[in-house]
This record gives sequence, structure tokens and C-alpha cells, in this order.
Amino acid sequence: MKKRPELAYKPQSAWERYSAPKERKAMDALAARYLDFLTSCKTERETAAYALRFLRNAGYGDKLGGDLFVRPFKGKALFAARRGTLPLNKGLRLISAHGDAPRLDLKQRPLMEQAQVVQAKTHYYGGIRKYQWLARPLALHGVLIRQDASLLEVTLGEDPAEPVFAIADLLPHLAKDHGGQKISEGFVAEKLNIILGHCPALQGAQDKDAPKEPVKQRILELLSKKYRICEEDFISAELQAVPAGPARLVGLDGGLIGGYGQDDRICVFAALEALARGPRPSHGSALVLWDRKKSVLKAPQARIPAFWTIAWKNWPQAGSPACVCPSVCSAAGRFQRMWPQDSTRTGRICTTSTTRP
Repeated sequence: MKKRPELAYKPQSAWERYSAPKERKAMDALAARYLDFLTSCKTERETAAYALRFLRNAGYGDKLGGDLFVRPFKGKALFAARRGTLPLNKGLRLISAHGDAPRLDLKQRPLMEQAQVVQAKTHYYGGIRKYQWLARPLALHGVLIRQDASLLEVTLGEDPAEPVFAIADLLPHLAKDHGGQKISEGFVAEKLNIILGHCPALQGAQDKDAPKEPVKQRILELLSKKYRICEEDFISAELQAVPAGPARLVGLDGGLIGGYGQDDRICVFAALEALARGPRPSHGSALVLWDRKKSVLKAPQARIPAFWTIAWKNWPQAGSPACVCPSVCSAAGRFQRMWPQDSTRTGRICTTSTTRP
């Protein structure tokens, strides 16, 4: 009797599929790199910087006619492309991913003192679960612009020797009324204020010029001493509160990875690994790293966000006319600017965009 063909799909665990010692060793090496990536990249700026550094080390440069090309955009986004063995009019493989994640942003005037405790007012970004951010160690990441226009990169709370920050929560016996409330009612976004300090500035008993908010004064003095900034500098600052600490292996066997911001940064990591470590592909490959998901999805520019246009139109070779085509099918002239040796080939290049590598 003739055997029937197997038509059903039978999923198989990666642990079973890649069970050979050589494959397990490669998996462990990949996991170690991913742990380092998650630990190093907690903001979109840090993700873009990591991606640029990673691609530079892999040989990507600024040469328009080279096989490997990368261009950053304002420290938050990035475009990279790799030539394949086939001419560009045969197609291009495009991956698009965003490097942001849910977080708490400090407001422009964040500092306030209540009950002898200085807190920073925040507004949340992304779809956060508010109750998950209470009573847990937080770190501050971001940038500040000083009065002399110098840029200051801030990372405070990641080093074990540094203090961390936190959002206060009610004690269980004081929060009994929360049990009958909706989550949206029990955890209010306006109360997600980060504790910055409790120690007042030193002053004499008869000091007539004592500050009305001594704890806030003490915090400002510490910031001035360490970073040479004042309260006004927060207006133009970009500071984010994120979970403190490194990404870790989870489970007795270390079979899982726990860390902040894996959606959608895991797509960024996978795209970088494929673009830099994989063999030379037949078709050209490109990666667009965005600073935020909403800018990609926001209508009516959903088909082609602003940076995609900038990545092509702003290249310095202005000899040929600009080709404006805000669709997924782009004229070959755009790619000829990056790889001039393909300038004799004509045709349309079909690209496929996805947020999942």
C-alpha cells in the first residue's frame, strides 16, 4: 500500500532541532550577545548607538559605492544596506524594526518636594502596566544640554555602587481598598512620581536665607556638583526612567532570558546579527531602525515614514534628479546613488517591509 504524503506541520522545539554540541555552543554564544545587547540598550538612543557600533565593527562604512553602507540619523534612527550577488533591479530584502520600549519620561519641570521628599514628575510612554513600576529599582538614562551647549549623556543607577530610584507603593494593610477597584482606578498615571532624595541641605538654626525646600535644594546642589547642571536644564533634557540592572538568565537551566525592552528590540538584535554575520545574500539587504513604533504606523504616512525618504534623498550625490516615490516599490535610481556601479541597470526594485525579521 502506497504511503500517504505527510501534509500536516509538526512544530519542533529549538532545543530539539539544534541539539548537536556545536549548535548548542553557537546558541550559548548568541544568548550571551543578546544579554549584553539588552543590558546596554535601554533607550532608543542607546539602541541606535549599539547598532552603529556593531555595524562599524562588521565593516559597514559611509562609502556610497561600497558593498556595506550605514547611515545614522540624529542619534535615534539608522539605515544600513548590504549588497547581494544579484543586481539591485532583481529585488531588495528590507527589515524594519523600532528600538523604543515602554518607559517613564521625566517632565520638563520634574522636581517637586512633598513631605520632605523630592520626587520627579513623569509621564508614561507606551503601553505600560502601571503597577509593575511601583517599588522596584529604577535607573535614569538620557541626555542633558548644559548652559554652554555641551551634551551630557546620563546613566545613573546601573552601577552597583550607585543609588537607584523608585516609585513608592502603599503597604498591603493600607491598600485594602484597592482590591475592589479596577487597575485603571487603583494606579493613577499622575502619581507615578520617582523618589530622588530625602536629605535636606545643611543650614544653620538662625539662617534667614534658608531655602523653603531644603531637600530640593540639596538635590540641585548634588546635580550641580556632579554634572554641572541647574534646574533650568531639565527643560531641554531627555531623561527616561527604566528598570535598573542587567538582563539575566531565567530558570535553573538558564533556558530563558529575562530583561527589559525585548519588544521590539529583539527584532533589532536579530536583524543586526543577520545583516552582519550571515553569508553574502543573493539579493541586497537593508535595515531601517526607527526610534519609535508610532512614527511607522501613524497614518497617512504608514507606507513610508519620513526617515525612509530622508535616507534616500539626502545622499550627497546630487548629480541625478531626485526620485520621489512614497510607495513600497521604489525606482532604481535611489539605489544607484548608494551603489553607482549599478547605474547602467534599469528596472523597478520591489522591497518587502516587515517589523519582524
